[in-house]
Amino acid sequence: MKYKILSILLSLVILSCSNGDDENNEPSNQFAGMWELTELRMSVAQDNNLDGTFSANLLDEMDCLFATINLKEDFTFTRVVIGLDIKLIAEDTYMYTCTTTSTVSGTYSITQDGIDFSSGGDLFFEGNNLVFESGSPIPEFEKVIYSKLN
Repeated sequence: MKYKILSILLSLVILSCSNGDDENNEPSNQFAGMWELTELRMSVAQDNNLDGTFSANLLDEMDCLFATINLKEDFTFTRVVIGLDIKLIAEDTYMYTCTTTSTVSGTYSITQDGIDFSSGGDLFFEGNNLVFESGSPIPEFEKVIYSKLN
């Protein structure tokens, strides 16, 4: 009888030590959160703000330029991007003007190499950043880099 009671008590102790997470054994989405555009690199430096200093990063040249991607835990996303109007000024020199903001929503999946978006525009992992590399000459962007805010 002592052994039955001891065995029942031991079973209750083991069961009460459960972490309570049995209902949700899915791994957490470490990429969920807000990502912000931190670099918009051109293959040729530009002086869009006409301050005499050329930069290959358009964020240094344009205060109006921004983009964010909100990756949600449920593998949906919202991407907000300011549009750009691009005008050729001279060979390899362009003038960029911010236009309207657009919002795209959809789903995404995490791959070994990066994030695949249902709407296209997939990003690749580079350190702690998400990166899009076009490899195209101006006026296309050479590299677009997002960094996680939180």
